[in-house]
Amino acid sequence: MEALDPDRILSFVDTFPPPPGEVRDFLAGGDVQPSQLIRALRSAFSPDGPTIGDTPWWDHAIAVAEGAAMVAESTESADPRMAYVAGFLHDVGHLVMVRLDPQAFHQVLARQGDGTPFMAIERELCGLDHVRIGEHFARRWGLPDEICAVVRGHHELEGEITPLFASVVLADVWAQVLGYGYDFPAGGISFRVDEAALAADLIWSEQIDLLAQADYRVVARRRELGATPRPFASKDGGAERALWVSVHGGEPTPLGRMLLQHRGYEVVHVAATERLEAQGASLILIDSPWAEPDEVGDLVTALVPDGHAHVALLAEVGPEQTSRRRDPLSGICGIPRMFTAFDLRWLQSRPAVVG
Repeated sequence: MEALDPDRILSFVDTFPPPPGEVRDFLAGGDVQPSQLIRALRSAFSPDGPTIGDTPWWDHAIAVAEGAAMVAESTESADPRMAYVAGFLHDVGHLVMVRLDPQAFHQVLARQGDGTPFMAIERELCGLDHVRIGEHFARRWGLPDEICAVVRGHHELEGEITPLFASVVLADVWAQVLGYGYDFPAGGISFRVDEAALAADLIWSEQIDLLAQADYRVVARRRELGATPRPFASKDGGAERALWVSVHGGEPTPLGRMLLQHRGYEVVHVAATERLEAQGASLILIDSPWAEPDEVGDLVTALVPDGHAHVALLAEVGPEQTSRRRDPLSGICGIPRMFTAFDLRWLQSRPAVVG
């Protein structure tokens, strides 16, 4: 597939309308509320309604905006309104790609996980990467230099980490963990998340707390905008059960427990040395980072004696390894131990293991 002409992409950016007045008023501290800002941006970007393929972009934009503002508020390190706009528009280059050539962008998504950095894939297939496109967009709109710098640099490996930059980098990764946006490899979103957390003076437990709050806030914002957000409990009002089996001791990861609970699961933790029963679980996670599916067959048989459940091994995944896999014989899947909502979604879309 021949790459798009970079000049054509930048010329296409120039066809977008000027920024709505709500952007200026919001940044200036006016009475514009986040939902009003989002509606104004939606009218500017999509006057004729949604374009096929752009819904994940809007989900991600809202999630990063909400998360970045939360970091700025909680740490009192950056202007929350600047963080909101920077978070919302940090990936505007992706929206341009989707609008200009949906097929090319689909090819970018299809190449994820082949070991090639995703921005290199963008340059190969689309002529430019989304940060270069996004910076052109942000400067054309006359946005503050601090926001333009975030749009340009949120995937860079080095450079100054400002409080605004830190808030967006953290929120970008959080949105991916929560499953808002396109299914990019979480490890490739930003290589500087630890630096950003240090700059924001946020320890891991504080990030988990903010991550959980951000999830609730995004759901509330989507509801306010008229979307039908996912519920936090199963539709019949009773929580499904997820069984977390620790083969080598230890507890469920705080992140994994939070993600499961936010998706309506009651998390039951057992050690593999205990008497094992399926306990009516529809999801079974076997925490044995170095095991292979054929090594836990007896364990799975004990856990799924006469029913069916989605079963996954939680593994430590290196940068060059496939993060998701399914054994065709046993039906047992493998996902990262530090899994995301996208990993859970993938797991639940695979055939269940039948006892």
